[in-house]
Amino acid sequence: MNHKARLQDNIPVSNGESGAVLLLSVIVLAILLGFIAWSTLSTTKTALTSAYQMTNDNQARVAALVGVSALTQYANGIYQHANDASNGSSTCSQGGGLLGSILSPICNVATGLVSGMLGNVGTSTPIPNGGNGGVAVYMHPGTTAQATLSNTAPFLGATVSAYVLSNTFTPAGSLSNPPTASAPGLITIVSQGASGHARATAVAVLGVASPGSGAGSAQGNIPVNLNGDTTFGGNINLIGGSNSSLSTSGNLTSSGSFTGFNTIISTKSMNLSGSSGAGNLFSDQSITITGSGNYGSLKSLQNVTIGGSVNAQIIQTNGTTTLNSSSKVSTITSIGDVTLQSGTAVSNLSTQANVSATNATVGIANVQGDYSESSNGSAASGNAGGLITFPSSNHNVNLTHTPGLQVPITPLTAATLSSPTVNAAAMKSLANYAFTLPPSGSAAGIIATVVVQNVNGIPSGTYYLYDGPSNSTYNDYLVTSNSSSFPSPLYKIGSGYSDYNPDITYNNGTWTLAGNSGSTSDIAPGVLWFSGNVKVADGTYYNSIIATGNITTAGSSQVYAVNYAGGTTPPQNVCSNTGYSTGGILGIGATTINPSNFCGTSSTSTFNPASIGNIALLAGGDITLGSSNAIYGDVIAGDVINTSGSTTIFGYLTSAGMAGGTNSFGASTTINVQNLPSTFTPTVPVTWSNTAPASTSSGTSLMLKSLYWE
Repeated sequence: MNHKARLQDNIPVSNGESGAVLLLSVIVLAILLGFIAWSTLSTTKTALTSAYQMTNDNQARVAALVGVSALTQYANGIYQHANDASNGSSTCSQGGGLLGSILSPICNVATGLVSGMLGNVGTSTPIPNGGNGGVAVYMHPGTTAQATLSNTAPFLGATVSAYVLSNTFTPAGSLSNPPTASAPGLITIVSQGASGHARATAVAVLGVASPGSGAGSAQGNIPVNLNGDTTFGGNINLIGGSNSSLSTSGNLTSSGSFTGFNTIISTKSMNLSGSSGAGNLFSDQSITITGSGNYGSLKSLQNVTIGGSVNAQIIQTNGTTTLNSSSKVSTITSIGDVTLQSGTAVSNLSTQANVSATNATVGIANVQGDYSESSNGSAASGNAGGLITFPSSNHNVNLTHTPGLQVPITPLTAATLSSPTVNAAAMKSLANYAFTLPPSGSAAGIIATVVVQNVNGIPSGTYYLYDGPSNSTYNDYLVTSNSSSFPSPLYKIGSGYSDYNPDITYNNGTWTLAGNSGSTSDIAPGVLWFSGNVKVADGTYYNSIIATGNITTAGSSQVYAVNYAGGTTPPQNVCSNTGYSTGGILGIGATTINPSNFCGTSSTSTFNPASIGNIALLAGGDITLGSSNAIYGDVIAGDVINTSGSTTIFGYLTSAGMAGGTNSFGASTTINVQNLPSTFTPTVPVTWSNTAPASTSSGTSLMLKSLYWE
């Protein structure tokens, strides 16, 4: 027992020591838990702060877009119908489902904006004449919209302030003489959204909608639509026009200057020099610009190279970007490498490849690859995923090396262009006068078979065109027989230089028109169709001229499309013309010779446009316009168009490029699509009509053409 007791006495047991150990363990655990709690709270606070800021940023951006939507809706909803505009409050529908439930409150806010902030609801504001571009012509620069979006899903609290910076739509002139149709243009909107400390500013450009339209699209009718390669060699000026001013399905080369083109789209490459300028260029291949010029955007599926005194707001490429000389660019977005030569400057640069700079000035750079500056250039801020190299003496490159940096860039997609089909031969039945060669064996002086239809004063049927001998005054007459050498003249339809000179002649495949440039049309007004080539050598014509071959003009020729002539002053040029009549005695009771499908069967004071009458010149082959020409109406070539000298076209230019030629514009060429007569609608329909007018853009809506964030 004593042994056991002695063993128990040797066991080291202390209650005080055990309590100390336990207390220490508790303290350590408490400290550890405190650190964990502090870390968790700190992380949570940071996360909450980041989430709050992100929410504000997102709300500010969405609010800015609401402002754009509000003003777009204002233009479309209040002035939707060009001929009968109603200024009632607009309505908004976003559809059903989850997306609809999310967007519907925003839509309602936009409705409140436009109905409550932008004008007198319930009044009526007709747009004179309607016509092309009737939408939104009354949304003046300075129009504003402001609203608070608090407590409106998905907003916790945001405000929006939007205003119209500019509007290039041209109102119709119903009181002018002659009245003019309105013309489409562009509306620029600046909208700022605010939420908390976050601010977001969106700049949006609106234009008339057309199927499939977009940054790289040119659908429907535009002022200059060229298929095949195109060369600008002189001064080319466009007056008026819509967002997509020129499209070409070939290579575009310019060594001269061109002005007035808002947008130029090409399915092949662009190589521009001289003094040029355009709002926006889009190419499925490469863009190279030297000389001088200021551009809005240059977008290419391959490469962009600019130099000289060429500046641009935006360059976006799927390939490489090169700036030479002293070029200045606000924003570059390039999937491929970027090369910046000495004296060049970029405010914002993003690329998924590398940057090679030589004494260049760069603002913010986000470079997925390497950034190299070989001289004393600068980069104010940004990131590079690869190597950052510059001379040791250079202290101006302030980029952060960010391994694994990814720069998201959405590639551009190919342009979509419309390619018209021109079939002049099939348009014979639409003509008032159709000219073909006479039957073999016809008598002397019979130069043509003429099929007449829809003409007041001349019964429809087949006639023959008679030109008398050189000393005869019986020229340009329609006769009923081709067998007599001296047929009895019936209906005079042309006026040459004098009574002894015919206007219409034929030689070796070409019809020549040579008038006296008098106060009336040198051929009876109406649509003319010719089998073969046509040369308009001189004169004034209130005719739509169609040829299955080529058309050339010379001298001081003037050609007025029937619709154009019918809308200039009262339609005396077409319906009440004083140059051509038949019947009556000493002019009393005579019937004016005019096209009944445009003038009615008996009226001489009204005019009814038909789509075929929009044509000034249409050729199955080429159209070549000489110097000092004035063409009032659409010019349409089955292959290509060529101009030289001082030429003005009041209408659209279209070439189908069906034979693979090259469009060539030299000297001074002006395309004027502004202040056109209300009876004339420059358009190329799918099918032509000799009774129905061409459709206009009345009732079309505005769509977003471009948007960027400031």
